[in-house]
Amino acid sequence: MTIAISSSEPMMLSLRETRMMVDRILLQSRIVSGSQQAVRNVILGAEAVGLPALQRLDDAFESIVISINPANLSLVQSSEDGAFLSLDAGGEHAWGIGVAVLELGVDAARNLGSAVVSVRNVREPAMLAGLVALAWGYEVDLQVTTGTDMAVARNVAGNVVVEPEWRHAEADCGYAVLSLCNRRRLDAAGRPDSAQDPVMRRILAEGFPSNRGLWERLYTRALGALTPDTVSSRRHAGTVMVDASGKVIGRPDDDDTDFSLLSQPQPQATNTPAAAS
Repeated sequence: MTIAISSSEPMMLSLRETRMMVDRILLQSRIVSGSQQAVRNVILGAEAVGLPALQRLDDAFESIVISINPANLSLVQSSEDGAFLSLDAGGEHAWGIGVAVLELGVDAARNLGSAVVSVRNVREPAMLAGLVALAWGYEVDLQVTTGTDMAVARNVAGNVVVEPEWRHAEADCGYAVLSLCNRRRLDAAGRPDSAQDPVMRRILAEGFPSNRGLWERLYTRALGALTPDTVSSRRHAGTVMVDASGKVIGRPDDDDTDFSLLSQPQPQATNTPAAAS
């Protein structure tokens, strides 16, 4: 008996698999390689706080994601003490400039105790609400205010509240304001307390709520980053080469493994109990 599975069937996506799929999708973009992980983190953060980031990743890959350029972000002005920064995203998507905006604010808050960062001309500014999911790791309390209705997302002492205004019109550019407060979180041993991250603990325990149809589309798109599956690719995928029947026929020409160590007698160690007796 064949059981039909609906594309709307709910699924819970694990953090590990979701991160891997997003990584593979971003490898197919023109994002400079050093920025891909930062873009991924903002996407996952937005999804973690309830925004449809994975859906947008699927919908807008060709129109937005493939051409993300973090270098579009620029500093417009700052206060004399550096506690206020005004940035222009240059029409860049929130995913492309999110981590850079956050880290500029974190640097100021580290030195001064608190800071405010205003960023304008940013595409889909509501996605910056995902930064509150990253705030714990930076040891700051963070409030993000976005859009004309001043929707708010905040992570204060682990209390994550998100009231985002969600608008996905691709041509829309808006603004956001980040308010940061330095907060050194230590565990009982006096070390930085990262294990109690409330968002991370929830996602690790529960995963991202999604549906089968979206996951299958993301999975299919992610396959584009992999080498096509052919007889030749299967025969050269490991450290040995095999023929079409599976018989081992050799090793790659660039394999520099030194097998002579396997046949050489090993000298007895001089610092072991056996050697000293």
